[in-house]
Amino acid sequence: RTQDDGVALIRRAEVGEQGSSGTSSCSGDLPEFGHVLGAKFDELMKREVAPHGSKWPRLAVGVFSKAGCEEAPFREVIRSTWMKLPWVCPLSKIDTETNCSIFVGFVLGRAAGTKMAVDPDMTVLSIPETMNCGKTRAWFHYAVERYPAATHIAKMDMDAFPHWSQLLAGIQNLASPCKNVFGGRSWGAWGHRQHGRDDVPKLCKEPAYCPPEDCGMPEGSDFLRYGSATPGCFSFMQGGLYFMSRQLASEVSKDGGWWHVYSKNCYPEDVATGRAVMQYATENRTCVAALSYDTDVAYWHAEGPRRWSPEAERVQWKKTHSVKNRRHVRRG
Repeated sequence: RTQDDGVALIRRAEVGEQGSSGTSSCSGDLPEFGHVLGAKFDELMKREVAPHGSKWPRLAVGVFSKAGCEEAPFREVIRSTWMKLPWVCPLSKIDTETNCSIFVGFVLGRAAGTKMAVDPDMTVLSIPETMNCGKTRAWFHYAVERYPAATHIAKMDMDAFPHWSQLLAGIQNLASPCKNVFGGRSWGAWGHRQHGRDDVPKLCKEPAYCPPEDCGMPEGSDFLRYGSATPGCFSFMQGGLYFMSRQLASEVSKDGGWWHVYSKNCYPEDVATGRAVMQYATENRTCVAALSYDTDVAYWHAEGPRRWSPEAERVQWKKTHSVKNRRHVRRG
């Protein structure tokens, strides 16, 4: 199967290129932030409790990372903390392991011009590494097809620490007749706060991709209902961790669909995901249940400012694609 921009072409790192030892060849000291993060994860590990013994749901979780050695120490922090919990298993075991509800692996984009050494718990998407130009959609689309045993597909950041028992309980106890579920920490233009407070700066300011500022949060568990008459209201999930039920993920992330095309704008991925869910639901006149967790209930996430511009992201995306295309010409 081919795709004009290569977004949907995926290969499993488990059968792909590896270092000579079967693991990545990276080595080096953990950066200062990594030590801080590791200490925080160690602290949070002491408070973790086992989920209730239920075989439902089964989550396929992609922890977003990047190729190369820069992020390798952070992956080791994760492997040595919450990935070692007995109710967390590798994604490769989702079809056979009955004692886990959480199945996890790292998700990477392809690094242009770099020979990639990968570990068995990595999935490499055949899309250039990018934060906002389609990686999230590519992961949801791939995971739906690759993991038929998954009831939900999740994306999370490396600097998030998941509280799986609380997250699973939220899914199990959701009182909504709607089977399409979009879960995480709901945000609007003002983040998780309601609009209209002079002392709170607006988080998402660009009307090209942000929700209208007076939409606020979804009312109850209805993702499409807001306390505003402004057209086009939607919300999105804070990027530390969010998920969709299987069927919703399948429909929203289809090749050639609205989200696929919209991703080429390179707008902030988490906002784009929320807009894609809204777009699918309104176009198809179907329901979506919003499962919103309070701060630090389903996961802890490191906070901090991060500079981003859509133009810089687009330039990098085009650069990596041009490198790929030049290679194809030389090979031909």
